[in-house]
Amino acid sequence: MYALAAVSQITGVPVETIQIWEKRYGLAPQRPAGTGPRRYTDAQVRLVAAVASLVELGHSSDEAVAEVKSRLRRGVSLFDPAAATPGRSLGSPPHPLTQAVLARAESRSKAGVRDTVREAWRLFGPDAVADQWVMPTLRAAGSAWEAGELSVAAEHMVSLEIRGALERDLELALQEPDLAVPVVVVGNAAGVTHDIGAWAFAALTARRGRATRCLGGDKPDEQWNLVLAATTPGDVVLTATRLADILPTERLVARLRAEYPGMRIWIGGRQQYALSGTAPALGDHLAKAAERLASAVTLAR
Repeated sequence: MYALAAVSQITGVPVETIQIWEKRYGLAPQRPAGTGPRRYTDAQVRLVAAVASLVELGHSSDEAVAEVKSRLRRGVSLFDPAAATPGRSLGSPPHPLTQAVLARAESRSKAGVRDTVREAWRLFGPDAVADQWVMPTLRAAGSAWEAGELSVAAEHMVSLEIRGALERDLELALQEPDLAVPVVVVGNAAGVTHDIGAWAFAALTARRGRATRCLGGDKPDEQWNLVLAATTPGDVVLTATRLADILPTERLVARLRAEYPGMRIWIGGRQQYALSGTAPALGDHLAKAAERLASAVTLAR
């Protein structure tokens, strides 16, 4: 039998996230009254690890728990992709441009990847491309890599081209006159490397007329200190994509709250709800989240 802290260490899932899953999905082990702290069996530890493995692949916690419970009922492997529930969709089928960009990346065609990304921007437009194509494409790339269908180099090629397009969107948006202040600073804590969501959100926020600065991923405390001292932002947005991102993000939020008590802090990314007790979650739709933040800044002025 395992204590909660031991389950966290074994599975790599933060204690706070396990507790949220317990309350939301009924994953908690039974504890008779007066018997002390909960203890987890080996089977219950495997259940937490199975949910975490699907979340890491890009599925929502709702989807992951539903799939794991279905596999339990059917008596099949919790971890084998071949055991997925027939007829259950764990995400939409890849868009043809997603399939194209991954194929061109795997064939090492930088020009092909660049042309496909540009085509996606033309098709969806800068306001919709992040939600409708960029984020689903990144999830598809991650799943293809997990399945051994996409090399690390190909995944990086796609990510770099998309990041470059988002940086250009941000640069163009910041050329507009009379951007509203205070500045919105978007970035990630030290050790939090997945930053395309941060760049997408920064570009969308700037397109809504807010002065915005994006630091990108994996920024140490010293760099945060320099930027915050120079800009005096009204809002900071942090993103947390992986389960491993929760603790460093939580630590940065606590430090920023202590040092900048008047500053609003928001959380985005797949793990935002695990941090919702730390700072407000912006939601899963990037454009709507940018609208929400822009409205909050307007009301605060």
